[in-house]
Amino acid sequence: MKTYQDVRDFLEKSQDEFSVKFIKRGTNQLRHMRCKKFVKEALKGGEQSYNAKDYLLVNVFDLDAKHYKCFPLDGLKEILVDGEWHEVVPK
Repeated sequence: MKTYQDVRDFLEKSQDEFSVKFIKRGTNQLRHMRCKKFVKEALKGGEQSYNAKDYLLVNVFDLDAKHYKCFPLDGLKEILVDGEWHEVVPK
């Protein structure tokens, strides 16, 4: 079992691919995304118009869609790390 802080700590350091299952805001649908942090090849320049952390969002590169997306940290249900799914709980 992982907490939000455990996930944040992992994401701050990880260069590896990982998967997440989360509840999408607005539609309440369970979504699955295979993603990676720190992908520089797809950057097109410019700055985000908002701070993702203010909205509990995590910026990632979606490896299937081949572009950047966000997922809500407070909607995160599971994270796949090193071949093992971990349930995510608020605290």
